[in-house]
Amino acid sequence: MPICIRKSEPARFEADGNALCELTRAVAQRFFEDVEMTALTVRLPDEKHRRLKAMAKSRGTPINRLIDAMTTLMLAKFDAETRYQLRAARGKGENERGLELLLKARGISQ
Repeated sequence: MPICIRKSEPARFEADGNALCELTRAVAQRFFEDVEMTALTVRLPDEKHRRLKAMAKSRGTPINRLIDAMTTLMLAKFDAETRYQLRAARGKGENERGLELLLKARGISQ
């Protein structure tokens, strides 16, 4: 999730201590150069909106960027699940062959 984009923002760190500022700035510059945008109206209860606004403020980012980052994560998860399901369907009924390949990769012959 991008944490800071503008050069004036200080570097922020994830839990593992890695600085994300430079990377997210470079990715965002490339991403937003050629991307068409669409406006989306979302209806939220007032309390959720207030909390979302406070969260965005505490991270020093606009709500739009926060929601964009959240949707990016959700879509990445959806894509990973879809790929997994396709691979599982392709390998259905191939349990024995799969186990043979795992043993072969470990260097164990049957």
